[in-house]
Amino acid sequence: MAAVHDLGGRPGFGPIPIDDDPPFATAWHAKAFAVTSFAQSIAGFNTDAFRHGLEREDPDAYLRLGYWGRWTANAERMLVEGGVIPADAVAARLAGVAP
Repeated sequence: MAAVHDLGGRPGFGPIPIDDDPPFATAWHAKAFAVTSFAQSIAGFNTDAFRHGLEREDPDAYLRLGYWGRWTANAERMLVEGGVIPADAVAARLAGVAP
């Protein structure tokens, strides 16, 4: 039996609308995508590990950060867990202290 999200290729749902919207709503969304993709690569994580990182986000932060905020928080998590940066490096940089 098909689940609610299994609609691909099923008849009766009409054509897929195609729009001319840009892939990212703002410039920082594109930067978040690029930074996160790079962080995933240099930290040695695959797409499954990336998704697992998103799912491990604190529930309050998950709701507060928004879609691209979760991506950037996960980029930091991957860099720390991959041993690329120390755990306090981002907080130190935000405080104006060179790590």
